[in-house]
Parts: sequence; structure tokens; C-alpha cells
Amino acid sequence: MVNGCFTSVNSAITCRVPQGSILFPLLFLTFIDWIECYLSESGIILFADNTLLYVAAPSADLLFNKMIKAMTKFIKWADFNNFVIKLY
Repeated sequence: MVNGCFTSVNSAITCRVPQGSILFPLLFLTFIDWIECYLSESGIILFADNTLLYVAAPSADLLFNKMIKAMTKFIKWADFNNFVIKLY
């Protein structure tokens, strides 16, 4: 890149955003914000770096099927976006 009389060389980025930086929450939120549209058939609550996925149904069988579908879509989204899922 050339900026006036200064020239820089392309190089690989080998570090991440430091913990405690204001940049990480902003990047995270812009990255994950559209997941609500992708998982529109289920409910989702986003708070900081925690995500709660929920569904409602009139019967246990329907509830189970809706949850499996929602989790499958969520896992596909996470895999596509290189997110690590931690279950607690």
C-alpha cells in the first residue's frame, strides 16, 4: 500500500483482537446480528457472547421436532461462520 511517500508490504495477520478491547464486541455484534433472521422459526436471545435458542409447541413431539430443526440450522450457521459452540 502506498500512502504519500510511505510504502508498506503485505503481510499475514497472526494475532487476534485483544481481550478487553472495544473492537471485539463491535465486530462480534455485526457478525452475529443477522442470525435472528436465519433462525426466524425459533426464538433467539443474544446477550454479549451468550446465545439462547428456544422454541414453543403444543405437544412434546412437535416441540422435539422444532428444536432439532432449530439446532440443525444453528449448527450449520455456526459451521459456515467458523463459530465454536460450547454447551453448558
